[in-house]
Amino acid sequence: MLINEFVASSATEWVELYNTTLQDLNISGFYIDDIAAGGGAPMQIPADTIIPAGGFYVMDLSSYLNNGGGDVRF
Repeated sequence: MLINEFVASSATEWVELYNTTLQDLNISGFYIDDIAAGGGAPMQIPADTIIPAGGFYVMDLSSYLNNGGGDVRF
């Protein structure tokens, strides 16, 4: 699984995760964070979130990434 792309400086902020494996991945309970030291509280991925094998998951982070560019961590 990897962060495929994200937008952190737009009216609509989001992150797209890509499942690189041949198995479905349950990512429920994991977190997306904006920076390593500080920033906003990590956002938890909702329950029952499964990325199918070779599939994508997009999480809306509007008003979370501060519209200033930056980093995203899984």
